[in-house]
Amino acid sequence: MYKSHRIYKIVGGSINGKTEVSCDEIAEYSGLSKSTVYSRLNRNVFQLDRLTKPVVSRQTNKPRPFKKKPISANKILLNKPFYDPMYRLMMKAI
Repeated sequence: MYKSHRIYKIVGGSINGKTEVSCDEIAEYSGLSKSTVYSRLNRNVFQLDRLTKPVVSRQTNKPRPFKKKPISANKILLNKPFYDPMYRLMMKAI
């Protein structure tokens, strides 16, 4: 027997007046893909409201902003050219 023709008993409602339906019938009723419905059935989700819940895309969430790391003093000193007058003055003070 093919997986799409297996009969599953759903809880919390009915589809077309039936509580024992196949994966294809659930997919047509909810508008989800067969693979999504089968995956949920495979994880023992048999409640109708959870089974037919639309898929939330992760791309709709706002991306997290990257935290800018503070630059260390040594890195600042190494990046300054020797001919910069402020750098030379700072080096004299140190």
